Amino acid sequence: MKTRLAVLSILLLSACAGLGGLAQKPEVSVAALNLVQMGLFEQRFALKLRIQNPNDVELRINGLSFEIELNGKSFITGLSDRG
Repeated sequence: MKTRLAVLSILLLSACAGLGGLAQKPEVSVAALNLVQMGLFEQRFALKLRIQNPNDVELRINGLSFEIELNGKSFITGLSDRG
């Protein structure tokens, strides 16, 4: 199952924007997605991402927002204040 993390990718790529086009795009993939808590109107998931940075410059992530799409439609949105 392929998922797209469009918003996360934009955030990561914007961190590289100031490097004058010398930086390569980091690759982001979902390593694990587990249901933590289920309620009537809200579910909590533990999301583990694999980020491969081909650059010599460290990526500093203080938080993120993301959207996962399935078949071109929004499936999950979320945010975290932890990097």
